[in-house]
Amino acid sequence: MRSIWSGYLLFGSILIPIRQYAASGKLHVNFHQVHKTDCGRVRYKKVCEKDGEELDHEDIIKAYLIGGECIKFTDNELNSLKPFTTKIMEIIGFCTIEEIPIDALSKSYYIGTDSTKKEGKSFLLLKEAMLKSNKVAVVKWVSRTNEYM
Repeated sequence: MRSIWSGYLLFGSILIPIRQYAASGKLHVNFHQVHKTDCGRVRYKKVCEKDGEELDHEDIIKAYLIGGECIKFTDNELNSLKPFTTKIMEIIGFCTIEEIPIDALSKSYYIGTDSTKKEGKSFLLLKEAMLKSNKVAVVKWVSRTNEYM
């Protein structure tokens, strides 16, 4: 199985090299909308709802509507809000699996290490301790531009 992320698991002051694997594969079929007479792909034009004008890419920005007010953002402003990317998955606590709300478990992952050296032993020791105590680790990490817990 191919890993989807690699980095380090931070547990106190210990850094353990790990790899992350998706627990399930993508089971989604992507269909295209086509014209039923000649199978031509259906495309969508970007049109302003106020004046009906078709817009170019340069004429479109991102905004958030709140209380009837349109707050506009530049790409630089949005980029400054992205979390700092590291290769560290930090353990922030432990709990039983029953303590985690089911809606927080949107996607499951496995983590493992392919190191048989000292770092691999640290990972196995942590894993065995969690199994004996019937606990799971709550972790925080950044992947691409999103922070996960």
